[in-house]
Amino acid sequence: MTRDEFHAALRVLLNLDLDELVQAGVFREPTSPIEKTVEQRWQQFNANPFLYFIRCDDTHCRRLWALMQAHCKHQFAMPREDNTMKCAICGRPFGDSIHVIV
Repeated sequence: MTRDEFHAALRVLLNLDLDELVQAGVFREPTSPIEKTVEQRWQQFNANPFLYFIRCDDTHCRRLWALMQAHCKHQFAMPREDNTMKCAICGRPFGDSIHVIV
């Protein structure tokens, strides 16, 4: 991953909103009394998205990463000379490892 790719991912992380996180399954209503509520998770994420990303469990991390990749793919798409699409942040064509949605 290049500096530009990393920088773009961090920028996307800062711009995610609650609706996107819920829709992607990053935040879900608790299934047990010891789990945090959506509101509690949102407050924790909103206070420090970077720390939340580092500390969340693998399942939530994968969902959050996929959301970040999808956000980059749709928001930063630009046409290339050969009429395929590339990321406006890093310049890589979609389909490269950084843009594959897991």
